[in-house]
Amino acid sequence: MVENAQVVKADSRPIKHLPGRTLRWLVDRSVGTTATAVLENLLPPDGFVPSHYHGVEEILVCIEGQGEFQVDGRTHKFSEDDIIIVPPRRMHGFRNVGDKHMRVLAIFSSADPDVTWQDSRYAANLWRSDSTLHGS
Repeated sequence: MVENAQVVKADSRPIKHLPGRTLRWLVDRSVGTTATAVLENLLPPDGFVPSHYHGVEEILVCIEGQGEFQVDGRTHKFSEDDIIIVPPRRMHGFRNVGDKHMRVLAIFSSADPDVTWQDSRYAANLWRSDSTLHGS
């Protein structure tokens, strides 16, 4: 638990390469947060985050690029400066549809958010940097 304010250097956080994207947990329980986590997703052109859901609310903030977001079988376009609010337990995913890299921050209302992948092949690719914190 963080008792005083602290600075976490983004470039000091581990980077993980997964199919369709690169991710980096900027903050989570491993650095002392107790109620939130922030994940940075970097997607090349045609990159993707496969369909999944969490037990907690997720806020997605598009920092760069343009994409298509799918939730519950519906597709929505989103791009730089757009924010998506994803309620708990709603199947969702997104794809980079532009010709440049896409950068999306995912903010969770948990310091250790869970994940359930629609396609179980992605479960083998642990999305957490810290081996004690992992997706299902």
